[in-house]
Amino acid sequence: MKNDLKGDLRLNCKEKLATDLKALGLEQGDVVLMHTSIKGLNTPDINAKDIIEALLETIGEQGTL
Repeated sequence: MKNDLKGDLRLNCKEKLATDLKALGLEQGDVVLMHTSIKGLNTPDINAKDIIEALLETIGEQGTL
């Protein structure tokens, strides 16, 4: 049960990140170069894979990361 909760938290963090990226103006087809510290995001329930997936979902197949 604990693993399911942790997975839900990561999913919510990834969805929030995707929403925040869109609010910053990222959209389908954009070219993005991102450099960040995961620790600097101050979100312990997210990992590098989640960040990359949120970026790719935001910029879509026509975008470049």
